[in-house]
Amino acid sequence: MSRRKIFTFVAVVTTLAVFTSNNSVEAQLQKGSYTRVQTVFDYPLSIMPETTWGGTSDGPDSGACFASIAEDFTVKQTTKILGVKFPGGYFEQTSPNFPGVPVNFLFRIFITDGFNDKLPGSMIYEENVTVYPGVDTGLVNAFDEAIAIYGARLTNGPTLQPGQKYWISIMENDPLTQIPFIWMNSDINNGYFAYDPGCNNPQLFETFEFDDWGYAFTLIGNAVQ
Repeated sequence: MSRRKIFTFVAVVTTLAVFTSNNSVEAQLQKGSYTRVQTVFDYPLSIMPETTWGGTSDGPDSGACFASIAEDFTVKQTTKILGVKFPGGYFEQTSPNFPGVPVNFLFRIFITDGFNDKLPGSMIYEENVTVYPGVDTGLVNAFDEAIAIYGARLTNGPTLQPGQKYWISIMENDPLTQIPFIWMNSDINNGYFAYDPGCNNPQLFETFEFDDWGYAFTLIGNAVQ
């Protein structure tokens, strides 16, 4: 099935996040109020991204709303989420710097309510973040679309608990870009992810069974004592 075909309430907080090779999310947080930030969850980019498709993931305010994706995760201890890093690019764009200006991303975190552990349940967190152009990886996906690493510092990230299954949805949500964002894959997966083929608000997720790969992202945070 074609990627082009399938992949496409909480107060919203707007903040500004700068991420460059010399100013990582971790570095920003360590300069601020947090001194012991660490990676608390990681699905790394596929070791062979040129063989993966990625999937379009755009928010309800995006200028190219085609579909949105959610990937599940857990944490090992009570953790305050402070930042997110994720690989991606834009549909049919060979420049990793496209669009060359800051754009809005929408981050949502859901819990599994217990009725169906293969779908996101209640939304517990939402934040619009201005994200700067990503850091070029020098890599491309199977469609020769350039891959960059993006990062966002969250101003009001949630505190998550061990033993609870969560889902994160990362969506480009800028009405000015007019081109779908491609969230790139990880080799780590559990055989399924959730997607909304219509970019609805609220999202209307469906389970998609897929054994080959999941979606890559890294959560930055610190343990809550």
